[in-house]
Amino acid sequence: MAFLLPRLFNRPAGLRGPARGRVSAERAVLLFESETLIDASTGAAEYLPPAPLPGMAEAASDLQRLVGALDESFPGIGEMIDDVAPGERRRLEGAFGESRAELSRWCNRLRIAIIHDRGETMPPPPAMAAAMEELEVLRSIGDAAPLPIWKVDSAGRICWANSAYLSLCETMRPVEEEGGRDWPPPLLFESLGAPPQEDDPVTHRRELMLPGTARPQCFDITLVRRGGEVLAYAIDVTETEVATQARAEFVQTLSKTFAQISIGLAIFDRQRRLVMFNPAFTDLCDLSVSYLSAKPTLPALLDRLRDKRLLPEPKNYRTWRKRLMDVESAAKEGTFGETWVLPSGQTIRVTGRPHPDGALAFLFEDITGEVALTRHFREEMDLAQAVLDRSEEAIAVFTTGGRLSMANEAYEDMWGATESRLSDLVLSGEMERWRQAAPSRVWDRLRRTAESRGSRISWGGLVKRRDGARLHLRVEPLPAGALMVGFQPTQAIAAAPPRAKVAAPPRQPALLSLEPPTRDRA
Repeated sequence: MAFLLPRLFNRPAGLRGPARGRVSAERAVLLFESETLIDASTGAAEYLPPAPLPGMAEAASDLQRLVGALDESFPGIGEMIDDVAPGERRRLEGAFGESRAELSRWCNRLRIAIIHDRGETMPPPPAMAAAMEELEVLRSIGDAAPLPIWKVDSAGRICWANSAYLSLCETMRPVEEEGGRDWPPPLLFESLGAPPQEDDPVTHRRELMLPGTARPQCFDITLVRRGGEVLAYAIDVTETEVATQARAEFVQTLSKTFAQISIGLAIFDRQRRLVMFNPAFTDLCDLSVSYLSAKPTLPALLDRLRDKRLLPEPKNYRTWRKRLMDVESAAKEGTFGETWVLPSGQTIRVTGRPHPDGALAFLFEDITGEVALTRHFREEMDLAQAVLDRSEEAIAVFTTGGRLSMANEAYEDMWGATESRLSDLVLSGEMERWRQAAPSRVWDRLRRTAESRGSRISWGGLVKRRDGARLHLRVEPLPAGALMVGFQPTQAIAAAPPRAKVAAPPRQPALLSLEPPTRDRA
């Protein structure tokens, strides 16, 4: 060994190449000057990491990096290097009992030899072992991936595939012979092409009909170029495709349903663009289908309705613009509801409701007929009230449930007004007031009449109030189970002028003569 060292030391400083043929195949020898590697045997330089290990300084020397790489296999090698003296040789056994390290120093040069005890096979350098371990991990990850992955060479043939892809091939084309399937496996998804650039992956959707299935499986295939090869990933999106089709069918069903209702419907997405409307909305707003199909925004649609005089006209444009914002914000909170009286006389009820995913739904209902009917009914009620108020008889009308629905001014003058609203008064409460003011057994009969659900007849009676006034009571059944109760002082009935009797017209004969009647001449 003495003849080898001078030759190694005489090589130029900084030389990184290995000293070929100088060291046996069982050992790896590295020679340092200070802390810089100046020579190494064949393959020994692989023990030296090319860059500082995690936790090391960026300016770590060659010797420091080697110690960091060997510290796990040879615990304490760093301290032994510091302790070895010039001309001294030390030996350190490996942690796993298969190798040892021999250290020797001459002046400022350090020789480190890593020797494998088994003689024929050198242990792999740490850098190579880490690379092999990483490769094995990557292979296991790709092979255990639940989605099919394969690689295609420049000739269009599969050069690698994982277990999921091979299982899919087996499902599509089972191998009957015992010899197994030939390599390479077939391409299950053809006509995919290749991405134009390495950093520009593309995705295609393809269907694959598996044996024994009623519908094809759907896959999203992502292609990634790596030089002349293409790496492909297939993700099963069958359930997503089925859900998308079910959603489209559901939306179509909703559209057909909305098309049958008479209320105009307009749904806006989170960007406030019109995404759905029904024919009633088109007819009500007098807007073309082509315009609505272009998905106008909510402000643009309201501006168009304003131009067509289908919105209430504000006093100024600033107020109108604020109104637009109020429509959107109020509907988003689920509180928007308004009645628009248009210049044409049409009345529209507008209701805004929040929709999932931040969308808004507006309902437009033409209530012109309903408003006219309500107005007409109110006019009829006002007319009937006016007629009752002209009557001197105190009249109160009760519904079939016993609630007071109508009373005239004479009734309030006779029995006094109460603090309760008219709709809060009931027949039982009013009879108690009448009983207190005019005790009589006639109220029991009135109660039985009110509780009767059969045929009822009109009847009357006299009651005497505690103040001595005599009242004539009149009870009249009304349609729909209602009941009218009237009170009139007896003196008013006596003072009323008798009705004039009108003679009935003479009864006409069954057959009329077409000639005028003849008169007897004197």
